[in-house]
Formats: sequence, structure tokens, C-alpha cells
Amino acid sequence: MHPGLAGLLITLSVIQAGDSPEAIIDKAIQARGGQDQLAQIKAFQAKIKGHIFVQEAVLPFTATIQSQFPGQYKHVMDYHRDEEVVHQIQVYTGDQAWIKVNDLPQELELIREALQRARYADRLTSLVILKEKSYQLSSLSDSKIESQDVAGVLVNAPKKTPVKLFFDKSTGLLLKTEHRQKDPRNPRGEEITQESFYRDYRVPDTMVADEQILKTARIESNGPALLEYFRRRVASPFDVEKVRALIAQLADDSFELREKASRALIAVGEPVVPFLRQVVKSTDPEVAERAKRCLEAILNEGATTIAAARMLAGKKPPRATEALLAFLPRAASPDVDREIRYALHVLAKSNGRPDSALMKALEDKEPRRRRAAAEALGRAPLPPGSRLLLPDVRYPMKGTVLREGRKFMEWEVEEVIFLNHIDDKEFAMP
Repeated sequence: MHPGLAGLLITLSVIQAGDSPEAIIDKAIQARGGQDQLAQIKAFQAKIKGHIFVQEAVLPFTATIQSQFPGQYKHVMDYHRDEEVVHQIQVYTGDQAWIKVNDLPQELELIREALQRARYADRLTSLVILKEKSYQLSSLSDSKIESQDVAGVLVNAPKKTPVKLFFDKSTGLLLKTEHRQKDPRNPRGEEITQESFYRDYRVPDTMVADEQILKTARIESNGPALLEYFRRRVASPFDVEKVRALIAQLADDSFELREKASRALIAVGEPVVPFLRQVVKSTDPEVAERAKRCLEAILNEGATTIAAARMLAGKKPPRATEALLAFLPRAASPDVDREIRYALHVLAKSNGRPDSALMKALEDKEPRRRRAAAEALGRAPLPPGSRLLLPDVRYPMKGTVLREGRKFMEWEVEEVIFLNHIDDKEFAMP
């Protein structure tokens, strides 16, 4: 064989290997942040907003999505229709599913398969799942999406609808999924083509949203103001007997004293949450309602605390870890506890060296501080429900869904966090 021809054949074999579906998926995984980081994501939680297009109507919505591999999914949506807010909950666990609209259970028989197909196609966008041997990958002809050259991969699996994935040839990022879908509006179960488009890939950043929360709460977002926010909240000691006395006053004959007790409990903040959660079960309707309102006010304050903790981790002022460690034992809600521990993880090292306050906290008398310090420094495993520090993972922040070529939905991510586990109770059947 001519030496030049042999070299050409080798070159062609390399090109063909580079265009294989496995190579396309590998490039896409790398573009999203790499196998090591993507494989750590066992669950995620996202807050989104957008519009649904139904016939001539445009329905704005907000939603919170919780998803956990291999087969748990929860979608809580509020959308506006004819000046009415409709509250919808969808939950999937394995082959089971349920939907409620304004707390009324919905019949699923006509739409069950459509929902399951959509969830399956969405699940494939995690990409790392496609490395499993149960999926058969094959190449599709090259094509274009708008002006971008794309490489296509067809995904087949036993008892699943085939799904087409289309990737930007230059960046490797997933741009579109396509599959045949049962038309949920057609009682005969006719099939339609559903396409989902993904764009605006970014490393998730909550800073803009957190700044707005702090602005609404009239808290400056600079380092000194954030430190003062946490220091002020731990300045006064927590008095259990005083809290119990205030809770007892919620049932006092004096309206003025009941009001005063409510305000005082709200002012104490996070540490009274466990007490109030017991009182909301009271057989006295007013006591239960007052406890509920106090609890709601404190948990709303929790959103401010979360924003302040995230912002503090981003600003990295001196003594930030000390302020967060001092506050940590007062974090009563799981979300606040999770975000404080995550902020400590972000702040764990400076110039490659462990933070001195965290090193000192390894010997702290308070067990929550000791545990959080060990987790942040990588000396203890993260407990279930922890947020993952994945600095290179990119996520599509905007998207559009088409059905038979017509726009059905457009969405935008307001916040997404990656987790190692979501409590199974979130996906429990009613």
C-alpha cells in the first residue's frame, strides 16, 4: 500500500471515530463541566418562570422543580388564567404519578404516557446517563438549527420512545431534543412531535436574585453590612424559657398581649421555628393561626438569610467564616442550614490554604459547628440534602418547547442548585 494512502486511511478512521455518537456525547459532557462533576449530581432544584401558549392564550407561570435520579420528579406550578391563579402539582416516582390542580386530584389515564415520555426525554439531558449500556446510540445526519451546524444522536432503550439529541458542533452543547409524543389534548391518543430547545448555558449564579432580596429587605450587599447582619442576629442569647412563655401568651385573654408575643417571637427568628411547628398543631384555632403566621414570617426572613449567606460567600470579606459559624446553630430550617454550610464550603480555602476559623471550629464545643467545619474542609462526608460545590457545571438558563412546530412553552431559570439528595418525602404519593 502506498504510504500516503495508508496515512489517509488512518486520518479518515480518526475523523469517523470523532463523529461517533459516543464521541459526540463525550464532547457534550465535557462542554457541560466534565464527567467527574456531572456524575456527582444526584438531584437538583430549580426555580423557573415563563409562559405557556394555549390556543390564543398566553399564560404566565412560575414553578419550582425538584428532580432526583433515577426516577423521582416534582413540579409545582402557579399559572395565571383569566385573572385566576391556578396551582398545579405533578409528582412522579418510578411508574407512579399523580397531579393535583387547586388541591383536586386529576384523572391521569389520558395523559399518563405523554407525561412519562416528556420526563424520560428530559432525563436524558443529564448526558452522563447515556454512558450506561442500556442505551443504544446511533448517529443522525448532520443538520442545522437556525444557523448553527449540529450533530445528531438517536437514543433507543427498551420500552422507551426513541429520542433525538442535537448538539452544537463547535461547542458540543446540547441544543435540542426531539421525540414523538402522545397528544395530551387528544382523547384518541394521536402522536405529535415535541421539540425542546436549550440555550444560554452558564455556571449558575444567584447573585442578581440575592441582591434583589437584600435590597427589598433594606440590607446593603457589601461585606461589612453582611457581617453585621449575622452578628446582630447572634448578639442576644437564646432563652428557651422566655420563648415558651411567649408561646403561652399566644393564648392570653388580652389581644394586646397576644399581638406583642407574636411580634416578639418573630423577632427571635430561626431558633423558635421548632417550637412554632409544634404549636401550629394546637386545637385552639387562634393559637394555631398565630403560630402559623409567625412561622411564615420567620421563614420569609429565612430567604433573606440565605441571600446574605450566599452574598457573603461571593464577597469573601475577612472574618466571613466566623460570622457564619457563629450563626449556624441558630439555623432551624433545613434550607437555611444547607446554604450556610454551602457558604462555608465555598469559603473553606484561601490561596490554597484552609481557612483558619474552620480549622479552629474542628475543636468547637458545638457539634453543628464541628460537623460543618469538617464537611467544608473535606474531612467528613456531606450529609443527605447537601448542596454540591460544582464550579464548572454549566446549565441551560433558557429554553423553548414546540409541539408540531408551534410554540407551547418558553421558560427561564431564576435559580438552580445541585444536591446530593432530596428527601423522599417530597415525592410521596398522597
